[in-house]
Amino acid sequence: SDDFDGMLLRHRGERGIGIDHWCSLVVEGGRYRVVYHDDRPGSVVVDDATGETCFCPERTGHPGVWIKEVVDGVVEQWVCPPEGKVSDLLRFPSSELVEDSLELAECRCANPDVATDAPCD
Repeated sequence: SDDFDGMLLRHRGERGIGIDHWCSLVVEGGRYRVVYHDDRPGSVVVDDATGETCFCPERTGHPGVWIKEVVDGVVEQWVCPPEGKVSDLLRFPSSELVEDSLELAECRCANPDVATDAPCD
């Protein structure tokens, strides 16, 4: 998405999960694991000096899964651990769900087979 952070700021109580191309989030029972191709590009770069991971929009790192959420009005992101409990990864929104009616109408128009009665101007 071109405006993932903006969407999260409008939905502050929700958590976002971004999955790189060439990466998968495998869920089996109550556990998950991240699977990716070592020889494919992705957005996860590891700083050799500190060992910290950072986001690379040029995709010069390896594929990965990013977790995003709003903390004190700012979108924070971190790399999803390679494996763990699904309950640690997913959570219920901490505030009331807000419907983006404008974006919803655009999505319905872009997918007419789902909502054939949607007015598209």
